[in-house]
Amino acid sequence: MSEQFQCPICGFVSHNPNDARERYCVRCHVFIDDAPGYWMHETSGVLRPVIEAYLQGRAMTGQDVATMRAYLRQWMASPAWAGEGIAELRTDIDKLTSRAAIKAWLNRALDFGIDPL
Repeated sequence: MSEQFQCPICGFVSHNPNDARERYCVRCHVFIDDAPGYWMHETSGVLRPVIEAYLQGRAMTGQDVATMRAYLRQWMASPAWAGEGIAELRTDIDKLTSRAAIKAWLNRALDFGIDPL
């Protein structure tokens, strides 16, 4: 039986022994040890309701926006994200003060292939 590796971010299962040895996800294109913490794996119970409120279009408080900023900050701190424009994305997280600003930032991140949600 071949060695397999399941990505803890997206759930993709690779049967390539190199992926298992290197802990690399071919779907996410990241080495998992360098990958940021995904919101669905957060265990404090604080982040999930904020992300769900955002995704479902519900109202977000100032504290919710601050929680989202903290999540995006840790996501972007990962060495998995590099290249032109990434530093600006990181810096702009501090400017996120509303749902509209978060949405615009997430759309920009998607242009770089970065999807924290």
